[in-house]
Amino acid sequence: MTRGFGKAPAMRRMAFGLVAAASLALVLSGCPTDSNPGGSGLGDTPTLSGRMYEEVMIFGFTLLPPSLNMAIRYDGYNGNHTVTSNLAGRTGTITDGQLSIQLGIPADNELSAVSATGSVFDGWGWTGVTANPADARFANLTLNVGDDEVRRVFSSMSVTGMTVNASYSTVHFVYVDRDVTIRGTGMELPPDEDDFFPFSTTTESFDLPLRRGWNALHIRLEGSGNPFAGGVNATMTLSVGEPNNIRWVFGDTGLDGELPNLPF
Repeated sequence: MTRGFGKAPAMRRMAFGLVAAASLALVLSGCPTDSNPGGSGLGDTPTLSGRMYEEVMIFGFTLLPPSLNMAIRYDGYNGNHTVTSNLAGRTGTITDGQLSIQLGIPADNELSAVSATGSVFDGWGWTGVTANPADARFANLTLNVGDDEVRRVFSSMSVTGMTVNASYSTVHFVYVDRDVTIRGTGMELPPDEDDFFPFSTTTESFDLPLRRGWNALHIRLEGSGNPFAGGVNATMTLSVGEPNNIRWVFGDTGLDGELPNLPF
C-alpha cells in the first residue's frame, strides 16, 4: 500500500547491508540528536518537525597497519523543498533545512484493517497479529521530496576484532481511529538468500496500547556476531515511542558515498 513499510527481509538487508565492509571497520556511528514529539496519543493534528540530515557513508584506508575505516556521517541539510505525503491534502515544507508538516485525520478510504496488506504489521516477521477491538482501522504515513523518501532513522555499527555490533532504528507514524491494543507473536526468521553474509533474526512479541489519533512506532534491529564464523544474530522489536537519537533524513542508508581516502 505504501512503500514506506517494507517487508522484514528487505529492512534487514538495508539495516545490515554494510556488515560485510564493516567487518573491516573501526567504528560506524552517528551524530548528536534532534528532537521531535513522539509516542502514543499524539492527537489528530500533530505537527512533525525537525532538522533534516543527509546520510553519507565515508571511507578511509591506512597501510600500516592495514585498515579500512568506515563511518556514517549525518550532514545537516539547508535546502528548501515541498514535502508530499501519501495522505490526501497533507503537504509540508523544508525551509532552510527545517521540516514541518501538520498531520490530520485520514480520509475513510485511507484507513484499513490491521491485517491489511501493506499495513505496518504486514510481513515484518510477526505472526498472529490481532487488534482489540478487532474493527479498529489504521493509516500509515509516508513522506517524500520528489523521489526521495523522508525517513525517521538512526543507524550505528562498530567492530571489535572480527565481531560486528550493529543497530538500526526507524520510526513510523500510524493513525488509529479508536483506542486499540495490537498484539503480535515473535518468530525466527532464517538468513535471507540475498545476504552477503548470513544473519538470522528473532522478532520479539509485542503488546502495543495505541491511542486514537497518531502514534509513533519504533522498530529496532540489533545484531552482533562474526560474519566469517557463524554469522550475525539479530533481534527485532516493535514498541511505542521514539528513541532520543532518531533523525529526519533523505533517501536510503548508504546510498550516498565518498570514495576511500587512499594513502597513495
